[in-house]
Amino acid sequence: SFDNPDPSGNGAAVYDLLRLAELTERQSWEDLALETLRLFVPTILRSPLNTGQFLAAVDFYLARPKMAVIAGASNDPATGALVEAVRRSYLPNTIIALADPTNRDALERTRRLIPGLEGKTLSDGRPTAYVCCNRTCGRPTTDPADLLRQLSQRAAHR
Repeated sequence: SFDNPDPSGNGAAVYDLLRLAELTERQSWEDLALETLRLFVPTILRSPLNTGQFLAAVDFYLARPKMAVIAGASNDPATGALVEAVRRSYLPNTIIALADPTNRDALERTRRLIPGLEGKTLSDGRPTAYVCCNRTCGRPTTDPADLLRQLSQRAAHR
């Protein structure tokens, strides 16, 4: 249950389940993560400095994570600029999902796993980003700076 040089396996599992639940919209994975987290609450309260991975999971859950859905060809520099805008910023409660329309088979398989990709398309033929929170998306943007502004806006906590 404690973090040492490596993060706690249980804490990492809870964190990963919460991220996967957000990405795939599978409530059962969120329920499992929260049930596991509840088992460790006494340990977390007793020793918060040694349970950082659990605390990161709690923060992810409470912060209403955002998803940056980027529609564009993975080899397009404009798509890369949108992805890099998210990657180079410290946004720990943000998930990036790429919808590459150039590979229809892969896109359809990915859409089955990640429902949030549905309906996310290019805007005027240009790679486009959508910032979504709690399964509701804001206005699409093709501008990396605007994408960062949208991601940086504070979301309501649970």
